[in-house]
Amino acid sequence: MGSRRDGTNQEPMKTQDQKERDEQIRRGQLLDVLRVRTAMYMGVRKLSALSSFLDGWRFALDVYDIEFIDPLPRDFHDWVAYRLHFHGSTSGYKNMILERVPDENEAVDRFFELLDEYRMRHARVVARLSAVAGREYFLRFKSDGTTTENIPRPLALGTYTLNLIAYTNDPGFFVQFKSDDPTVPPSGRFYPVLRWFERDFGTERDKLEVLDVETFQRWITDDEQYRRALNRKS
Repeated sequence: MGSRRDGTNQEPMKTQDQKERDEQIRRGQLLDVLRVRTAMYMGVRKLSALSSFLDGWRFALDVYDIEFIDPLPRDFHDWVAYRLHFHGSTSGYKNMILERVPDENEAVDRFFELLDEYRMRHARVVARLSAVAGREYFLRFKSDGTTTENIPRPLALGTYTLNLIAYTNDPGFFVQFKSDDPTVPPSGRFYPVLRWFERDFGTERDKLEVLDVETFQRWITDDEQYRRALNRKS
């Protein structure tokens, strides 16, 4: 039982609006509440504050062993990298958005725009690769796509079909599939260029069944531009 400022142990009465917001949050709609009341919950309307709030939310639920539903989609970082044209999502959605939109207040607007786009997105299968066996060795890559080491893994448990997915005309794509094979990267991962996909899955682009020739040709062009950019840096 909490204590009020007047020293009594009575909980302060909640307004109907507060009760409705609490119910929204319990239904997993925390971000919808924060969109409308950003500054009220965080003191300021800044993307950095919003990110810290969400980190604190996750931490508190974990400490008190409360069932947790992440308010952000699992691959939201990858989605932001895809839409804002980054070659990886390791820096996180906050840093990527702020690099493109330095104003913290405007960055909040961009965050919710990207979230809305994510919720409304429709997948388009551009190419697929069927009956892919797992690899005996899994390659680990640096952010520039170069290999750092080979990690021994057990052989594949089965085969599966990879779908290379586009949602917009932005560079890059997502790979989706279902498999019990522990030797491959997770489904839903974002790939900025084809060569990263080829290295990760130990395959070649000419083995793909191409369903959308125009988009796939653009991926090949993007891949060649990336290769030339790496050569200029070396």
